[in-house]
Amino acid sequence: MQGLPIVDLDGRIIGMVIARAGRISTLILPGDDIIDALKNPPAPFAR
Repeated sequence: MQGLPIVDLDGRIIGMVIARAGRISTLILPGDDIIDALKNPPAPFAR
């Protein structure tokens, strides 16, 4: 179930399911956070 889009009544994607938190709870990543992450380059990998 992870990775499924969350859509509003107009069919616009507004978030993404990222995890289940028990039998009845689901964690959702808001669409604005996804957009911000895609706009910014990733931090350099450091060892």
